[in-house]
Amino acid sequence: MPRHGQLEAALSLFSVWIFLLQYAQHRSISRCKYCC
Repeated sequence: MPRHGQLEAALSLFSVWIFLLQYAQHRSISRCKYCC
């Protein structure tokens, strides 16, 4: 049971990290588009 909870927490953390990574990438791309 604790292992399952740990896995779920890691999965949610990973998904949040992926979301932030995509968001930062999108922001940098749009910023470059505006600047260049």
